[in-house]
Amino acid sequence: MTCEYSRHPNWEERYQTAKRLLAQTNLLVLTGPSGVGKTTVAELLHRHGDRDSEPLLFHPAAAMTQGLFESQIFGHQKGAFSGATKDYGGLAGATGQGTLVIEGLEDWPLTVQAKMLRFIQERMYRAVGANRERVFVGRLVFTSRIPLRNLMYENAIREDLYFRLSGSEIALPTPAQRPLDFHAVAEAMCAQLKREMNIQSTHPNQTDLEHLRGLSLPGHFHDLRNRLLQSMITDMPIEALSIPEEDHGAGLQQGELPDTGTLKGDLAKVEAVLIQRALELYPHNRKALAKHLGVSLRSLLYKLKEHGLN
Repeated sequence: MTCEYSRHPNWEERYQTAKRLLAQTNLLVLTGPSGVGKTTVAELLHRHGDRDSEPLLFHPAAAMTQGLFESQIFGHQKGAFSGATKDYGGLAGATGQGTLVIEGLEDWPLTVQAKMLRFIQERMYRAVGANRERVFVGRLVFTSRIPLRNLMYENAIREDLYFRLSGSEIALPTPAQRPLDFHAVAEAMCAQLKREMNIQSTHPNQTDLEHLRGLSLPGHFHDLRNRLLQSMITDMPIEALSIPEEDHGAGLQQGELPDTGTLKGDLAKVEAVLIQRALELYPHNRKALAKHLGVSLRSLLYKLKEHGLN
């Protein structure tokens, strides 16, 4: 089956590769900036797979602290620790033969990665306080805003875990890289919003969608969904809506040029945008960020302070 909201040949190939990976290895990593549809793709793959009647569970990696990790994922037995007043099967047990999606791999603490690596490789786990191990029979999907290679360069992911996951990585294209899909995605979003919100509205119409297509949407599909929803709720044309913009790089939006009145001021705003964009790829490693930008570490630290990006 093809991806139901894409007509772009490039994306169709990636979607089919992701589908095969998940079906054959029970492991997949979806990477791409916020708003490119990682969660949606995980849902589509589960719904269109041969386990669509099994559970689909989501869990944020940032919640995997050292103290809670094993209990959250593997479960615990009553009395295993203070506060464990009853048995808990954990997400691994609740997943069954379904799909467990762990979101935000870039937020994964290093302290728990060794245990997760063993879980991925051995497909075995032991609940806290239990004596015997259990077999995990479900599928694992990880998402990350940052490519795995960049996480390794930043020392934000163990090297052995990187090599275990890298063969299962599928990088999702941004909406700008999928121009053939804009109307299909927007129309699918409209249909979903109307069902969820039970809204009857004359907007957005085709004119609204054409206007949206020409806009810069830094939040990708998140921005698109927000504008569609506002148009439906207010029953107003997209062009007439006044939606607050996020501050993406000192007020400069993609595809726009600043006009501060001076060349120095314009260059400063452009520089802030470029550094902010690079920070999304290297948020924790200043040396790697400086190398990516082609400047010295000292110069980078000065520019971060100058633009208020510390």
